[in-house]
Amino acid sequence: MKGDAIKFSVNKGLLFACSMMLTLPIDILQVADGQSGFPLSLIVVVFAPFCFIKRVGQDAIYIYLTIVCSLISIVGISFIYQKFELRPYLSFIYFTLPTLGYFVAMTLVKDIDGFNFYLKWSVNFAVILAFSLIYTIFIKGGGIVRLEGNLQGSFFGLNLSGAYGVHTLGAHYFILMFLIFYYITSDNKINILMRVIYVLSLLLYILIILLSLSRELLLGLFIFFLWYSLYRFKLFKTLAIVFFIILLTYFFGREIIDGLLLVWETKLSATSGASNLNDLSSGRLDLQELAVRQIVKNPIFATGFNGYILDYTSYKDYDNLDGWSTHIYYLTCIWKMGVLAFVFYAVFWWNTLRKILNSHIPIEHYNHKLLLIFVICLLFINLFWDAFLAPNIMAWFSFFCGGLIKSRNGKLVNFNNQE
Repeated sequence: MKGDAIKFSVNKGLLFACSMMLTLPIDILQVADGQSGFPLSLIVVVFAPFCFIKRVGQDAIYIYLTIVCSLISIVGISFIYQKFELRPYLSFIYFTLPTLGYFVAMTLVKDIDGFNFYLKWSVNFAVILAFSLIYTIFIKGGGIVRLEGNLQGSFFGLNLSGAYGVHTLGAHYFILMFLIFYYITSDNKINILMRVIYVLSLLLYILIILLSLSRELLLGLFIFFLWYSLYRFKLFKTLAIVFFIILLTYFFGREIIDGLLLVWETKLSATSGASNLNDLSSGRLDLQELAVRQIVKNPIFATGFNGYILDYTSYKDYDNLDGWSTHIYYLTCIWKMGVLAFVFYAVFWWNTLRKILNSHIPIEHYNHKLLLIFVICLLFINLFWDAFLAPNIMAWFSFFCGGLIKSRNGKLVNFNNQE
């Protein structure tokens, strides 16, 4: 019994550490603003290979096959082009390692209470980060959320991972927004003071997403809340809620709307002035077409994790294609690893989503549907921005899916069971 108690305490401690490291987008290296550092979340996935090796099952087999086929792609391209470099292997590790967070969750989450514990502390850390952003953006920083290509703010002076690359950090805020929203709609026992704090934190993340000027995140935010409202309240109640919000905004929030439109003025002007979809996507259609050409040239190996620089050093208005991606995660996957590896990778994620869909939960428990709505919306965002390439985003998502599946056992995720 004593040994079980120690194991239980260690397990809760590890889940607590995971909730902190996956929720707070902190750069460990603390490099200069505008540069990519070492996300805190990577500490979690450093141990992921050990958890992965221990797993025996269909999910692990598909990842094994993905890894093997990806390595074959790298070796194949190396021999075809006579380029034997370390770079594609590092790109392979950077791409694959965060996905193994799924197996970390499968190891640490023992039951529904463990998953609830992880989610509850994730929400608490999201609130702590929100207070930091209020201070560093709206008090110390003068309320400027986005400055050129950066999102402002820090964790009490510590640089945030993904601050350079608005969509990456914005996608992380989208995740935190969902966690808080899920929590306050799942637990009716939250006292009034804490509920106010949670709601204010939720509104802060929504405001930051709105001011990030990310069309992709704004679209994801709109679809998420519209879909949830349609499911929860049906069509006529949703229309009534939307009408009521419009009235409130018209009478009490016109200054807020005017401020948002002023911030979005340049982006809206560029969007309305775009002559075609390529202009609207900041030239990414050109790069997507280029990626498709490389895939068609060698569908089995694709670029072997070399990317554009395998065949091109520059293209049209792009002088240096080193480090660029397609902005469509699913296309990027095929383009990096090749069709064969992608098939196994896609089957792994398809099975993962199928397990979430097939849990035996009565339909009236809308919280399960809320989880599903969020997962699909996050997948939708990756049609326009490959946020899953960011280690902190994929590490969180893979851990979340693994923990959710491990906790199900036909039970409803319910925060009310927490002490």
